[in-house]
Amino acid sequence: MKCQIVDRLPKTSVKAVPIHITIRELTAYVGHDKRAYPFADRMLGRFPIVNWKRDLAWTLDDKTKFLNSVFLNDDLGSVTINGYEEVGNGIMRDMSDILLDGRERVSTMLDFMSNRFSYCDLYWRDLNRFERNRFLDRELLNRSVCCFDEKALRAEYERLRRAR
Repeated sequence: MKCQIVDRLPKTSVKAVPIHITIRELTAYVGHDKRAYPFADRMLGRFPIVNWKRDLAWTLDDKTKFLNSVFLNDDLGSVTINGYEEVGNGIMRDMSDILLDGRERVSTMLDFMSNRFSYCDLYWRDLNRFERNRFLDRELLNRSVCCFDEKALRAEYERLRRAR
């Protein structure tokens, strides 16, 4: 006889598939620009940001701790990126490509790579090729989702925020 306890436990309405992604892949400026995402409030690198996402809150100390994790081979946590669908003429379906979770991490990576702050008194421009590749080749988990229901995505975003 099969146990039915699974049906009594909490479920998410958005299914996530875990895949590894490098910082190089995550920060590459590929794809479309803001014009392709009319639903987006703003962009972070290649990711559209919707207006219901909270503002960035990490301090310089938080960013430094994250970069410590990158360079010391510690766990980098995860990001959650939604899938995409083109509706025509280079315009993406609402909620395509949104960065549902991990915005602080991605922002920190992009800011460091744009020389907006230093790490160990070194800016990105000061790193040699080996050091840059060491950074760019680090992997983190991408909880890839594919959902275009804004209500379900908002609920998943709130669930992820409460889980911290």
